[in-house]
Amino acid sequence: MEFQKPKRYFKKSGYVNPEKSYHVQLENVRNELGQDMKEMIDEGRYFTIFAPGQSGKTTFFYYFCKQLEKESTYITIQLSFQKLTNYLAEEFYQFVQNKLYFQLLNRLESVNSKNPSPFNIADHVKLPSFTLDNIKDLYAQYTKETNQPFSDKAIQKIFEETAGQTWLVNRLGNILTRHIKLNTTEAITVEDVGKAVEQLIQADSDHFYNLEEKLDIYKSLFFKIAFNDVRHNAIDKGQAWLRQYEIQNLLDEIDLLKDDVDRELKIKKVPDQEIELVKSDIEVAEKALIAIETSHKQGQKSANKPKNQLKRFIRNISKEKSSIYRALKQLRDGEEYGIHMIESYNKIKVHI
Repeated sequence: MEFQKPKRYFKKSGYVNPEKSYHVQLENVRNELGQDMKEMIDEGRYFTIFAPGQSGKTTFFYYFCKQLEKESTYITIQLSFQKLTNYLAEEFYQFVQNKLYFQLLNRLESVNSKNPSPFNIADHVKLPSFTLDNIKDLYAQYTKETNQPFSDKAIQKIFEETAGQTWLVNRLGNILTRHIKLNTTEAITVEDVGKAVEQLIQADSDHFYNLEEKLDIYKSLFFKIAFNDVRHNAIDKGQAWLRQYEIQNLLDEIDLLKDDVDRELKIKKVPDQEIELVKSDIEVAEKALIAIETSHKQGQKSANKPKNQLKRFIRNISKEKSSIYRALKQLRDGEEYGIHMIESYNKIKVHI
C-alpha cells in the first residue's frame, strides 16, 4: 500500500475538533460514588471537573454539553470567568452580553425562580489519562488515513513513557509522523519512539518552558518531592500547582483561524477587501504574540506595543462592529475560535 497524506493531525493544545484532529472520547468519567456527570446533573448536583493541564478538559466538556443538549430538558451554557478580575464592570457585562445575549439571562432567571440552589452538594469528577486502548484507537485513526502503522511494542512504549498524558501522547504522535518517519508506510517501531522521546525532551517547547516557570515557584517543594522528603497532600497549594500546570497555545488557534478565514470566507463570496482586512488584523495579533513570546523566552519584559495590539485584538472578538467579530460569525467554528482565543489570552496575560 502507498502512503496517503493524512487528512487530520495530532493536536498540541486547545479545543480538539475531530474533523481536523485525531480524537478519542474519554470514558468512565465518574465521581467517587460511581455516578457519571449526566446522573449528577439529573439530580441537580453541583460539581467540578478535575484534571491536570493539557488533559482535554475543554474538549471533554464541550462534547458533553452537546450530548446533553440532545434532551430538550437542558440548555447548556459555556462561559469562562477565569482571569476576568481586572475587567471593569462595563467590560465584564459587555463580555457576557456579547457571548450569550438573552439566553444566559433567561436561563439564570429560570434557574433562580424555579429550581433549588445547585450548590447543595459539592462534588467533582476527574478526567482520566488515556488508557492503552485509547492510545491504540488514536493512532489507528492515523493509520487508517495514511497506511502507516504503529507497532504494538511502539504503542506500549508510548503508554509507558507518557502514562497516558494526553498532550504527551499527541506530541509524540506528531514527532513520529512528521519528523522521525515522514510520508512512508514503514511501521513506527519502539526504537523510533525512543528517538521521539529524546527529541521531545530536547525541544524548545513552550509547554515545558511554562512548566519550568511553575516548578520554579515551588522549587524547594519540588526537590523535597523528588527526593521523597515530603508526603503527598491533595490540598496543598504548592503541590496543586505542580500537578495542575496549564497553559494554552494561542498561536495554534490563530494559525488555524487564518486558514479558515481565507478558505471559508472565499467560499461564501465575502468581498476580497473585507477578507484582507480580517487577515491583516489576525496577522497583527500573530506578530504581537510572537514578539511577546520572544521577550518572555529571553527573560525580558514585553514591550507595550505588542501587548496592546494583542489585547485590542482579543477585545475586538466581542465587539459587533469589528472585522474579526463579523468574520467569526460567518465561520463554521467561529464561536469555538472566539471562546478558545479569549480563554487562551486570559491564561497567558498574567505572564506578559
